Amino acid sequence: MEFLHDLVNQHNIVLVLIIVGISVALFLLNNRIKAQIEKSGKKLKLERTHLNFLKNASSFFLLLTIIILALSVFPSSKKYGNTLFASAGVIAAVLSFSAQHAFANIISGIFIVIFRPFRVGDVIEIGGYDVMGEVQDITLRHTIIKDYYNKRVIIPNQTISTDRIVNSDIDDHAICRYLEFPFPQDVDYDHASDIIREIGAKHPLSMDYRTEEHLKEGRPYIKIRIVRIEKHAIVLRAYLWAETSDKSFVLKCDVLEECLRRFQKEGIRIALLDDQREEKRLNY
Repeated sequence: MEFLHDLVNQHNIVLVLIIVGISVALFLLNNRIKAQIEKSGKKLKLERTHLNFLKNASSFFLLLTIIILALSVFPSSKKYGNTLFASAGVIAAVLSFSAQHAFANIISGIFIVIFRPFRVGDVIEIGGYDVMGEVQDITLRHTIIKDYYNKRVIIPNQTISTDRIVNSDIDDHAICRYLEFPFPQDVDYDHASDIIREIGAKHPLSMDYRTEEHLKEGRPYIKIRIVRIEKHAIVLRAYLWAETSDKSFVLKCDVLEECLRRFQKEGIRIALLDDQREEKRLNY
C-alpha cells in the first residue's frame, strides 16, 4: 500500500515519467546494441549461436537495469530493497530457492555456447523428450527447437544440458539411412539387391560416401546386407547416404516408394515378419 501511495504522489508521477523515459531510451539503446552485435558478428564471422546469445544477454541486462532503477527511486521500495539486500541470509535464501532454476539455466546456457554441443541451425534429437528438429535459438533461459511438425519445442537449458543429445550436424553433416526390406526366403536375393542399388544410386539426393580406399577395395556404391533371417522371411538392409538429415529422410521415402513399384511390377513379394504374422493372427 505504501508503494502504491508513493506511486500516485505528484512528485513520484514525475519520477515515473523519468523512469518510463529512461526505459524507452534503454530499449532504443538495446536495439542499437543488437544491431551492432549483428554487424560486428558478420565482420568477425561469429556463429549464429554466439550472436543470438549475446543479443539475448543484452535484453536480460536491460530488464535488470530497469528493475534496479525502479527499486532505487521510490522511497518505500528503496527501503524494502535495502532491507532485502542488506541481509545475507535473505540473499542466500533467494539464491537457493527462488532463483535456483533461473541461475542454473543461465549457467547451462553459457556452457552450451562455450562448449557447443549444438549450434543454432543444427538438427538435434533430445533423448529424454523424444524431440528432433532444428535449433532456432539459445536464450539465457531455454533452447528453442523447431520440430518436423513446425512446432516450437522450448526446453530449459539446465534440462537439455543434462540429457542425451544426438547432433546430426556436428563435424560431419552426412547421414546414413538404413532401409530394411523383408522378403520371402525363396526370393532371388541378387535380383532384389540389384533393384535397390539401381534405384538408390540414381536418386539425385543420394551421395557417394566411399573413400579412395573403399574404391580400391571394390566396395559398391550402395552396400546391402542380410541382417536377419526369420522363420518366414529374410531381411535385407540397404545403406544410403545423403548430405543432410532432411535430405536423407526424403531419399529414404522416395527409394522405398520406387522400390515398392518395381517389386510389384516384377513380381517380387514383400514378406511379413514373424511379429507381424503373430499380430495378424491375433487380430483374426
